[in-house]
Amino acid sequence: MFLLFFTIASVPTFARNWVEFAHKMYIDTDSIEPYIDGIRVSRKEEYVFWTKNLNDGSEPYKDWEKTYNKKIWYDLSKNVISCQQKTLMLKSIAIYDLKGNVIHADEIPFAYQEAYSIIPDSVGEIIYSIVCE
Repeated sequence: MFLLFFTIASVPTFARNWVEFAHKMYIDTDSIEPYIDGIRVSRKEEYVFWTKNLNDGSEPYKDWEKTYNKKIWYDLSKNVISCQQKTLMLKSIAIYDLKGNVIHADEIPFAYQEAYSIIPDSVGEIIYSIVCE
């Protein structure tokens, strides 16, 4: 399964509609679709979507650059939002170098996925307004 994800993550991303929602943070509004969980059940008021975050020099990017000994350009992540519960959950992430090559990709197994509350006046709340309203 990881090999399949890595292969898919290695293909260049040609999103149709990246919309900047915060500094160096984008959501692919064309990727927003109803979420179907790991046991193929559609969940009411839950949606999956992709985000792209450009390297802003923050600590997580510095840590990744030290870990992988490469300059990071951006990361892509697949997320799930519950409009009803007002939570966000990370499904997968891929980290890219300056040439657009995948440095690391990871899919979070269904059993380990954890939803986090959306904090008021946060980036999560901006995403909520884009996807849910």
